[in-house]
Amino acid sequence: MIFNDIVRSISESGYMAMNSNLINMAVFSKTFDKVADVVLVVVNSNMTYNKEQLESIAFQIERKFLLKGSMKVNIQYVVMTDNIDRDKDMCTCGNASVWFADLLANRIISFENFNDEFKDLYSKLDDTLAMESGREIRESKKVDLRKIPFVTIGLFVVNMIVFLLVELNGSSYDTEYMLKCGAADWKLIFREHEYYRLVTCMFLHFGISHIANNMFSLLIVGKDVEKIYGRVRMLIIYFVSGIGASLVSAYVNMVQGQEVVSAGASGAIFGIIGAVVIGSLFESGEQVRNVRRVFILILIMALCGSGHVDNAAHAGGFLVGVAVSFIIMLIMNRKRAGMEEEHER
Repeated sequence: MIFNDIVRSISESGYMAMNSNLINMAVFSKTFDKVADVVLVVVNSNMTYNKEQLESIAFQIERKFLLKGSMKVNIQYVVMTDNIDRDKDMCTCGNASVWFADLLANRIISFENFNDEFKDLYSKLDDTLAMESGREIRESKKVDLRKIPFVTIGLFVVNMIVFLLVELNGSSYDTEYMLKCGAADWKLIFREHEYYRLVTCMFLHFGISHIANNMFSLLIVGKDVEKIYGRVRMLIIYFVSGIGASLVSAYVNMVQGQEVVSAGASGAIFGIIGAVVIGSLFESGEQVRNVRRVFILILIMALCGSGHVDNAAHAGGFLVGVAVSFIIMLIMNRKRAGMEEEHER
């Protein structure tokens, strides 16, 4: 709704929409006496762009207009964000001026490099957001479904339901019973080819302290990983890491000749902790910094859990999570770069 209002206000100010293949970005321009004024509206609530990417886009647009005969190009970004502290390092983007449309305060903010060529548009957009603020007060009771970590909540619920069903029909401390429920044992996996146990063991836990520790860790780190990578990618990281952790654990037990029955979501959780590490290398912002602060806490909790600690599963899950999330991040960045190249052409 706010995006549409901003776009409408820009159009009413005499700017024409330009064709653009950039994700979460709309481009407008108007030219008078060989001076081109370009406005780019960026929806950055999910950290779609960083400062370097905005600088690159601004450079390409300026070059495009200069090649078409413009003598001067004024570029104005309007970055729509729900986290000013995270995005304010974008306030300087080369020759481009940057305003922030604060989606929480419903106002336009300019930190520096204010371009007087756009002062009338600045006032108009500020009025637009002020009107939107009144509308949001009336709609404040509506829930933004995009901010709800459905995957994390879903995994939590499924794990709790499975645990309750296991306890209602037996005891989660009974290893024979847990094997019947689908716990992992290297002989059953490698000799009997019961590969389904690589997945089912991820949803089984030995006792209340085991599941409490894992689910608390999942809730802390899962919701933020879901925001960084998206719901589907977070689910992929979780399951691939969990299966990888189960495989590593079974292989190590086989090599060592240990008779161990394994279960638990900790391998998958270590995988999403690995995703936090990769996310902190590729992304920046308060969201990632908050996740990094809990990383050591989760690591200590997982290593100091009660009962037998399956370090092989933890290490395997972490390494698989790092590998999978690294590949995912490369794909995400290549898609962004490809869109920039397409816009340049």
